[in-house]
Amino acid sequence: MNVEENWKEAWNSTDGDCLVAQAAAELNREHGRLLISMSQGIDGNSEAILGIEAENAISAAVNANEIFPGTVWGLMYPNGDEEISDSFRTKQGVARKLGLKMGCRIPFCGILSSFRGKQKIAIEEKLRQFDYIVCIEIIDAADVLLGPEGAVQRVAEKYEDFVTEFHRIHPSAELILGEMRWPSSGNHFLFPQHLNNPRNFYTYWRKLGEWASKRKARVQMLGAFDEPWKSVYNITDPQEPDGRFGIGAHQGWWRRADNNNISAYVEKILGKLRKDCSYFRIHVVSS
Repeated sequence: MNVEENWKEAWNSTDGDCLVAQAAAELNREHGRLLISMSQGIDGNSEAILGIEAENAISAAVNANEIFPGTVWGLMYPNGDEEISDSFRTKQGVARKLGLKMGCRIPFCGILSSFRGKQKIAIEEKLRQFDYIVCIEIIDAADVLLGPEGAVQRVAEKYEDFVTEFHRIHPSAELILGEMRWPSSGNHFLFPQHLNNPRNFYTYWRKLGEWASKRKARVQMLGAFDEPWKSVYNITDPQEPDGRFGIGAHQGWWRRADNNNISAYVEKILGKLRKDCSYFRIHVVSS
């Protein structure tokens, strides 16, 4: 929700992220069916901010589900390795009474089985307090060098290992793969520039989607739209991932169609791979 700058404001006046759920609900209502379902994120680096974020997230979820039921199915805590306060547990209870699942994102799915002793006990106890777990950062440089199809195969293999481990800890928890990505351009220590092109980008999304559908696994991609602000234009070092030549601005399925019209977007591979995806159409989102 990002209330760091405007923590005294109403839930729908803090940051653009707070309106995503409402926009999704309005689109669902417009089409008369559940096209978009989502979990509402919670962020913050202090107990006070997390408390406000949780309250705002609940408000956003309630608002969205009043517009179109089922739009928001859960709330997501930022990190599963952080302490969970009693006040936050109270808000978890409120959310669950509203039919919302509580989840968290963790970057250490691949090494979870390596924890020992008190650290292992503490982490597992925290994970048991959530209804779903979002694993992020699950592919490494060696996976990327296999190409998009090889990387998807590695994702499938790792997913089975994660499911086995998490169901040992929390048998009823859902495991979700989060922040899955393959940039269409740019340079990054994990994604070498020669592999970042629209064809590999498209292949990775398509193959990952096919696997997820077959396995009935929930996957969250990074992201829906390109984010130009994540590549700082004034940083010209070609090895800087967040600079002008980095991948930050090139990870979404849609790009802005016209820089003078911020509400118009187009699938960015259209034209690059017209023969491979002729069924795709231009999507325009109007505010």
